[in-house]
Amino acid sequence: MLCFLHSEDFKKLSIKNISSNRALSATQDSSGFVWIGTDEGLNRYDGHSNKVYRSNIFDDKTISGNRVWITYTDQDNTLWVGTDRGVCYYNEEKDNFYRIETGSRPIHVLEHQENIFFTTMNNGVFKISRTNKEVSKFQFDPLDPFSLSSSKFSEKQSATLAIEGETLWTGTTNGLNKTNLTTGQTKRLYSGKTKLVKADTITSVLVVYDVLFIGTAKGLGMSDLVFGEGLTIDAGKTTNSYITSMFELEDTGLVGVLLK
Repeated sequence: MLCFLHSEDFKKLSIKNISSNRALSATQDSSGFVWIGTDEGLNRYDGHSNKVYRSNIFDDKTISGNRVWITYTDQDNTLWVGTDRGVCYYNEEKDNFYRIETGSRPIHVLEHQENIFFTTMNNGVFKISRTNKEVSKFQFDPLDPFSLSSSKFSEKQSATLAIEGETLWTGTTNGLNKTNLTTGQTKRLYSGKTKLVKADTITSVLVVYDVLFIGTAKGLGMSDLVFGEGLTIDAGKTTNSYITSMFELEDTGLVGVLLK
């Protein structure tokens, strides 16, 4: 277990009127509001009082579901919410939400330039424009060899998306994918066909200083993105290990790896 402590002072905070004590997600916006997603609704806490937002099947301007797995604030200070039924974004002026149906529960989120990317449990990757909310999908199509290798993602995966230039790297539960964001075409990479992919269960994807790191259920793979060659650096204890997550040590170019 790895733990970073940023303060010696930790206080237990009791929020009156919170929708549930089982918190699933949390984020803070630039106005200072803390948004807390629970299994019984969304909460907006201002430090003094709390406001609860719940789903209403008769009102499509409410959140789409009461189990709020994702709360994320983007560069424009727009709040994004992921529920069992899809993605929602908050309209601050009207104090309501707009829904984007994903057909499956969102799991991971990645913001890159003007877009927000969401993976889902069974329906692939959704790319949503921050400006006009236009939606593009990356999914598995058995009739299209240039589609994703799988539309399935899992909670056991820690970080499944990475972007370098116009390339989207997507790690699914069945293979790694290299997608050209301009053309939408995907190249599938599987274990046994490339040294980069140690197992087809991809747990995490990370790009640091033109090096691609692929964490899998059976070890760590690395590739030089500039020359497109696999790296043969001694991976030490990561060899054949289950990689749970990876992270860059700030401003060092070093990568931390957590093993199971």
